[in-house]
Amino acid sequence: MPTWLPSRLAAQQDARSLTCHRRSGIPTDTKTRNEGIARFKKTGGLPPKGAKLLGRWTRADFSGGFDLLESNDSQALAEFALMWSDLMELTIVPVLEDEPLAEVLERISK
Repeated sequence: MPTWLPSRLAAQQDARSLTCHRRSGIPTDTKTRNEGIARFKKTGGLPPKGAKLLGRWTRADFSGGFDLLESNDSQALAEFALMWSDLMELTIVPVLEDEPLAEVLERISK
């Protein structure tokens, strides 16, 4: 399991989609940085309805970070990305925990 994926999630095995949302760092120009900080303070950085924030990790030097979201709603993920894409570069990547991945590996090895 990746070191940034909390071990407590390993016990949660249900029908869901986990998404790793990578974000670039806080912008270096003062105006954009201040807008990002104000927006985060106002919204708490929470995703819209249809996506659940499971965890957020920010690099100590503010050069980037990761959000772990749970959602089966690609529109909610797109909305979350659009909420921040004017301030930083974002990448959304679907991820699997070990148990569902093991099931896939078992199916293809037959």
